[in-house]
Amino acid sequence: MCSEKGEIACKSISEKKLNNSINRGINYLENHQLPNGEFLMYMSDDDAMQTWNLPESCVFPAALIGNSLLSIPNHQKVQEILFKSAHFLYYQMDRGGTWNHYTILHRFRKLCPQDLDDTSCVSYFLKQMNFDIPVKRNQQLAVNNRRSDGLFYTWIVFRWRFNKNVLYWYFAAKELKHLFKSLIFWHKFECSRYDVDAVVNANILLYLGKRKETLPVISYLIDIIKTESEEDCDTWYRNIFTVYYFISRNIYAGIIELDSIKDDIIHRILKRQNLDGSFGKSVLDTALAISALINTGYKGEKIKNGIEYIIKTQRRNGHWDRWAFYYGGPKKLSCFGSEELTTGFCLEALARFRDLQKTE
Repeated sequence: MCSEKGEIACKSISEKKLNNSINRGINYLENHQLPNGEFLMYMSDDDAMQTWNLPESCVFPAALIGNSLLSIPNHQKVQEILFKSAHFLYYQMDRGGTWNHYTILHRFRKLCPQDLDDTSCVSYFLKQMNFDIPVKRNQQLAVNNRRSDGLFYTWIVFRWRFNKNVLYWYFAAKELKHLFKSLIFWHKFECSRYDVDAVVNANILLYLGKRKETLPVISYLIDIIKTESEEDCDTWYRNIFTVYYFISRNIYAGIIELDSIKDDIIHRILKRQNLDGSFGKSVLDTALAISALINTGYKGEKIKNGIEYIIKTQRRNGHWDRWAFYYGGPKKLSCFGSEELTTGFCLEALARFRDLQKTE
């Protein structure tokens, strides 16, 4: 009998079965990546995205899918997908190595300010792809975009406080130049120029790494888990599996201080597993849960059950169903997701499990 955190499942899943599912998912992404390297995202108003759906042109999906596919090295089709994604993201880069949530052709591009979430996720991916981006400049901008307790603001916008960073003032002046549009943005969307979000800080931590300026973030993330505040710690990421996933990436990256919350994350994920092996409400939740469990060192039977669920729910053309990944604010009036995004996270979970089986 396998222990809760001990050996991998007694009955493993055949590598042929895993490879077949992974290859079908890769083929789907290859066929649904746009010629410019972009991946589509949809906006809807329900988690299952079964009512109205509006296609959106965003930077974020290519970065998220790209980071997930980094777990499948030495695969020719994956390398082609990653290469196209990297070039797309590099083309979307703004001054100082910053990124907007929307692409340069989107109707909201000039309305929405730059943010550290997209900037950190894209920068991390492009660094892994060995693209030449102004790392020192955008990291210093991030460091200068913190509040007094050391946590990072989400938005790169004007605030009534001293800031010596010249690049910061470029974006602040740009906002003031379009003051009316800026006021519309802050009125229309559920956000504030003083937002501090947990997942955003976790993504910044992954990009910047452990250093003097990110120590408050580490303490902040530990406190969120210890006080069980993960359900309401971020404006945009309203799903606890998303929170666990992004925090766990820092654990896997070697931020040893976060080891103190590994058991808490593992326990809370496992108690949300369903009888059919899935986690939460969707295959997306299941994929995020499995990657988070592996990142935190869990190797028990319940991962295999979740993997079997993922394989079972794969569609004939290789994709997995879309589900809300992030939201337009705490009221959850709008959400964003796509088949491509879900497929990226499912492929990450499958590949990570395949690697885990090989080491056991």
